[in-house]
Amino acid sequence: HALLYYKTDPFAVPWTSKNYFHTNNWEILEMARILNEKGYWVDVIDKNANIADLDLKNQYDLCICLGDGNPLKNFAQLAEKTKKAKKVLYTTGMEPRLSRRLVAERYLYFHKRHPARNVKIQRMPVNVNLLDVAHDIDAFFCIGNEDTMQEYKKYGRPIHRIYPSTSPDIETKMSFEKKDSKKILYFGGSGNIEKGLDLVIEAVIGLPDAELYICAPEKEGEFNSIYKDII
Repeated sequence: HALLYYKTDPFAVPWTSKNYFHTNNWEILEMARILNEKGYWVDVIDKNANIADLDLKNQYDLCICLGDGNPLKNFAQLAEKTKKAKKVLYTTGMEPRLSRRLVAERYLYFHKRHPARNVKIQRMPVNVNLLDVAHDIDAFFCIGNEDTMQEYKKYGRPIHRIYPSTSPDIETKMSFEKKDSKKILYFGGSGNIEKGLDLVIEAVIGLPDAELYICAPEKEGEFNSIYKDII
């Protein structure tokens, strides 16, 4: 009996796993499918659920918990309610405390360059010290590069690297000889400053022949107002 504490969206709205709006919708279904193949009966709890309100009856043999947001904040409660289960933290980014520090540094650097601008932090990782819950973690599933994995090694648990999935519609074979070096594509999700879009824009300004194409959410109004006369 396995418990997956992540998202229920792809089960409630199946088309979300087909349009690849976010690859984790497909990944969640795939995790459940693989566990089913291995003989597990799988329950899924949405990441916004309040663990304190749930009676889990200590019935699980395996728990896979998202290592971010609400699930990470609730991990200690989850561990208390699933004592007999092997618990895997499914991390999709850098170690939480390091991530918080790096995000803060990115905004500090932005405000040094634009002191008159007050831009709110869009995506600050949750403030959880994994040292407080490491004794309840049996293993990590880790999406990230070698630096990311290195940060989790200090907790002394097995780490299994997972590579990000992509839509099958994406063409991965490309020839850089056919590319125009003056055309630059930025592709990123929410959190423009965290991801460095401000640095990309300001760098391209100094390249008179360059063309910058930005694929990013338009919802960050404060960010957009700063660069609206440039892009």
